[in-house]
Amino acid sequence: MSRNSDRGAAEVKSTSVVLFPQQPAVQLIYDTAPIGLACLSPDCRYLQINQRLTEICGISVKDHLGRSVRDCVPALADAVEGIVRSIIDTGDPVVGIEVAGQRADQTEERFWITYWHSLRSPSG
Repeated sequence: MSRNSDRGAAEVKSTSVVLFPQQPAVQLIYDTAPIGLACLSPDCRYLQINQRLTEICGISVKDHLGRSVRDCVPALADAVEGIVRSIIDTGDPVVGIEVAGQRADQTEERFWITYWHSLRSPSG
């Protein structure tokens, strides 16, 4: 591995909560996915988010991490909190949810489809 690769890994770690320390493949997915990805805590705080999702919403990775959905995107908070609560209560994913919204720095409304899944430790 080159020094540049090592430096890139350190930069990635400095911009995210190290949620997957033993799973570099998962971090690689976050870093390279052409879609927006985020991991939320049960109280709807951003634990990890990829650059693509920050481009969609217009808020940097740094300004997401540790903050709640309500702080970052208040217009979507009620819906997100309800989805997260449903997943915690049932354990079932919530898929195919259409979301409409716009970035604070843009006037056009955007639409996208979201998929929500639980993330469980090996012990459940």
